[in-house]
Amino acid sequence: MVILPDQHANVAILLFAFSSDAESKRKRITKSQRVNKLLWKGLQAKTTRLLKEIGYDYVIFDENDQNGDNFGEKIAHAVQSVFDFGYEKVIVIGKDCPELSQRHISEAFHNLQTKNLVAGMDKRGGSYLIGITKNTFDRSRFSSLRWQTNELFYDLLGIVSSNETHVIETLTDLNDISDNKFISFGNLSFDIKKLLHSLELISLGFCYFKQPNKLNISRAFFNKGSPICI
Repeated sequence: MVILPDQHANVAILLFAFSSDAESKRKRITKSQRVNKLLWKGLQAKTTRLLKEIGYDYVIFDENDQNGDNFGEKIAHAVQSVFDFGYEKVIVIGKDCPELSQRHISEAFHNLQTKNLVAGMDKRGGSYLIGITKNTFDRSRFSSLRWQTNELFYDLLGIVSSNETHVIETLTDLNDISDNKFISFGNLSFDIKKLLHSLELISLGFCYFKQPNKLNISRAFFNKGSPICI
């Protein structure tokens, strides 16, 4: 568990995620195990850098800190722990949303000053960002939401009335290889684009290609000229 720094005493960002090694074993988002591991390491580095640059307090819970019998209990325990540290508002993120930027976190931070819930939906109906106030948080109810399903976002909206909720734009979470087709290339940060460029060169038959403002990762066969993506 890491807690840094202390610039906004009443709000903290909770990074709730597995380590890159554990995440690469849980979620295969490329066909190559080696590339998958490198990509998760890159996403971890990108998220850590994002937290440091944005300047808000942050807490990291990985598999060594999580406590509970299922995902709902584990994330509810982590949120409760942050409130127990003395914070009044918590913004929960993972590292599996490559499109997540400072703008989304800042939007959540500013809206939590007047709203009790801020949520960003992923394109499968889950959530890549959850901001919640201490007064609104009910650990039992929070743990019983339909986590890791396409109903989660709508469960979150049911916690409070609509006038107490702010919704952020829809982005893509990476859960398996099929999610690549949802990523908007234009929304990716420079470091993730750079990582994908490097993986194209070293990934033994993998390349990425862009369809109208979309990113896809597919298998390629080597020939004497350019690789052919299929």
